[in-house]
Amino acid sequence: LAASTPDVIHAHGFWYAPADIAARSARRRNIPFVLNPYYAPRTKMLWRMYRELVGNATIAAADAVVVISPQEASALQADGHALRRVELIPPGIDPQEFAQRRSNPFIRYGLQNKDVLLFAGRIALAKGIDLLLEALPDIIRGAEDRDLDIHCCIAGEDFGDRAALEDLAERLGIASAVSWLGKLSREDLLAAYQPARVFVFPSRYETFGIAVLEAQAAGCPVVASNTASLPFLVAHERTGFLFRPDAPQDLAA
Repeated sequence: LAASTPDVIHAHGFWYAPADIAARSARRRNIPFVLNPYYAPRTKMLWRMYRELVGNATIAAADAVVVISPQEASALQADGHALRRVELIPPGIDPQEFAQRRSNPFIRYGLQNKDVLLFAGRIALAKGIDLLLEALPDIIRGAEDRDLDIHCCIAGEDFGDRAALEDLAERLGIASAVSWLGKLSREDLLAAYQPARVFVFPSRYETFGIAVLEAQAAGCPVVASNTASLPFLVAHERTGFLFRPDAPQDLAA
């Protein structure tokens, strides 16, 4: 920034230093500052200290705050941020990316004859994967009456909670019905949406949740938690099903 002469500075990410630096640089230059905060309220003391000491000033400096869902705007307002201008610009997807039929990636795992429940996202407790695992015994029992052979595939990068979740699956007696696919390539992820029986997204909080849109675009039925931005993406009983957050029995039903 020191050697450039921008007309506008647009920064991304509340809680990250580049946004804070950008806000102060825009003020020094007396030019407009636009912020995409991707705001997700947290309870940890360090985050709350950052918000009070640094983050609040960064948001207040924004000539326009760009939110990616109505729920993000509500969360900012609920935390007391006085926003001068708010613009809703949700992320998008390219439908053409989902139009091509792809080879079934579950063949390489020997799951081509299974009815796959797919989750894709970070492997973290905040994503509600434990709710899916806790619901899985009831899902499997209920599916037997419908002649379905359920298998749960969990795709995504480990953010520190995979070992605990694998242990939970062992304790629940369902480890053999769960496959951990790791982080998939873009091509493999697009291919995985297509043959999956259901895409399950049990996240406890989402500022948006683009994987839900991707699954819908691929023609995969969606079941998601009824929280934060997810009702913005899934119309209950019209474009998918929403279940009560933290209610594995509701997810199973």
